[in-house]
Amino acid sequence: MTAPDPKFAIPIGQQLARNRPLVQFHCRGGGTAMNQRERMNCAGNDWEPVPWDASDKIADEQLKGYGERATKPICWLPIRDLADHSKLFGLEKRWFVSHDVAYFAEHDGEQLILIQLAWHGFPDPPEWGLASRAIGDETQPWNHWGQFAHLPSSWSVPENQ
Repeated sequence: MTAPDPKFAIPIGQQLARNRPLVQFHCRGGGTAMNQRERMNCAGNDWEPVPWDASDKIADEQLKGYGERATKPICWLPIRDLADHSKLFGLEKRWFVSHDVAYFAEHDGEQLILIQLAWHGFPDPPEWGLASRAIGDETQPWNHWGQFAHLPSSWSVPENQ
């Protein structure tokens, strides 16, 4: 897995304002890989970068990172099961709740958060978002790996959450 590149880190709060090797960008009904302008004008993406209008370079980096993590057998734990004033990854539970983080995990030397948006689907982003940072330095920014409509089959998410 490639290490996150700090220049691609975007503060989590910014993404809430509104494939190549593994996945192709396709507009529903279309059939060609899409560049930034085409992605921005398409209503049917199953994966999109954060922010949605990211450059091709950032989108490619995020998609690559998403693809690497999507193949890992990650077991997610629900944020809601944490005590109200507890801390996780150096942050209080209310931070996670306020950023729509539904699940968390540690895997392969990373702290991972799985975001579940209340409002999703066109014209809003896909339902799920993924961000991570290395274990051990809780001052690092979270690196986003895009937003996506379907959870990877290799991930375990508790039922009935």
